[in-house]
Amino acid sequence: MERSELLELKLLTIAAQLGLGLLVVKSRVQGAVKMIKNMFIACCAFTLDEKDPLKGENEEAAACTTSKS
Repeated sequence: MERSELLELKLLTIAAQLGLGLLVVKSRVQGAVKMIKNMFIACCAFTLDEKDPLKGENEEAAACTTSKS
């Protein structure tokens, strides 16, 4: 996900760099994006609007903690 979303590399480039198939990389990136979105929704009072972007903010930053689940 870091290479795709932050470094803005194409999935085909990432697949070649990692020696993985394109579908594997695509699946892993989509899974990571979904996991992070769900973490924000669960712990930070974010919601999704009709177009799916996260909306809202957490008024108590301390309420949002990371967990390895």
